[in-house]
Amino acid sequence: MTLFRGGCLCGAVRYETTSDPLNQRICHCRACQKVIGAAFNARVLMRIEHVAISGPISTF
Repeated sequence: MTLFRGGCLCGAVRYETTSDPLNQRICHCRACQKVIGAAFNARVLMRIEHVAISGPISTF
């Protein structure tokens, strides 16, 4: 299995998984552009129980 790692830009929050993605999408609709603040939104859907998250997380 491949190890996937990532995190936020400041480095405070990190995540990793060895699970295969359930789904992968790139969206360039107007709603995603507004939420992300970029021309498109790339996202990967994973099962939360297969993802290890470390660092202080917040909900908005």
